[in-house]
Amino acid sequence: MKNLIIDCFAGGGGASVGIEMALGRPVDIAINHDPQAIRIIRVENMEEAVETAHRLAQKGDVVSLSPASASFDLYPNFAARGNHFKQLVNAL
Repeated sequence: MKNLIIDCFAGGGGASVGIEMALGRPVDIAINHDPQAIRIIRVENMEEAVETAHRLAQKGDVVSLSPASASFDLYPNFAARGNHFKQLVNAL
């Protein structure tokens, strides 16, 4: 039996394509390979991210904030970024 390649975040931003390019063959199993299953919304800053998540989320939803790039130019460190996030959420 060959080793299976499983993409648990398929549909979320091209992970399957990247895996195929890196390993030279396509993934065997793509979970949630529906563009709406894992919705990506691009925003400009933390305030917009929290506001957008608050506006779109429904009771029981899980919201995952995952920056696509480092925020070194916005915050001095990860703790400052986390504190800003908590401040915005607590102000809702």
